[in-house]
Amino acid sequence: FALSVTEPEMQRFMEAYGEKLRRTICDTEYPHVISLSGRQRYELMTEYEKTKILDVNQKVVHYKIMLGKLLHYIMLSPELSSIEALPNLFLEKINEFHTTENIAQGVPALVRLTNYSPAQLGRLMKKYLGMTPHKYVFTMRMNMAYSLVSNSSLSIEAISERVGYASFSHFNQAFKRKYKITPSKLRKRLDVRTV
Repeated sequence: FALSVTEPEMQRFMEAYGEKLRRTICDTEYPHVISLSGRQRYELMTEYEKTKILDVNQKVVHYKIMLGKLLHYIMLSPELSSIEALPNLFLEKINEFHTTENIAQGVPALVRLTNYSPAQLGRLMKKYLGMTPHKYVFTMRMNMAYSLVSNSSLSIEAISERVGYASFSHFNQAFKRKYKITPSKLRKRLDVRTV
């Protein structure tokens, strides 16, 4: 992300986070390299995706939310504290999961990519990402589905299949549970035309 911030806005964040943020951002010859977790990247991307359908004033608010989350993640980052960092290789393998094919395959793709047993994968994901592999796959599938419903002309049934659901009714229920609206109602609200 490349986010520009006015000095008064940045001053508010400096006041909120104190000396540690100032030292982290301002008092180093070279900038710190911070690795965000998959969950943190997902949350930032979710906020970013929301900006696509907002007017200018609403975008400004969401950009501030993104900046606040990003600064919060920086302050919590393992690189700046004594918390154990996420192993780089594990993180790389989780990042490889973020393709349409792998998301559709679900947990078996995670197991294949990481080369861990399902039990070991579950322990690592819970420890470093704060969620089980099934929850992670569900989150990625729903994120992709929301994006496709909002930004494509694919039918809801085609989207259901693309994100890995064999049953359309199961997909519909999962989407409604996550977003409190069915895919078809969301599409009508956004006035997306289906071909």
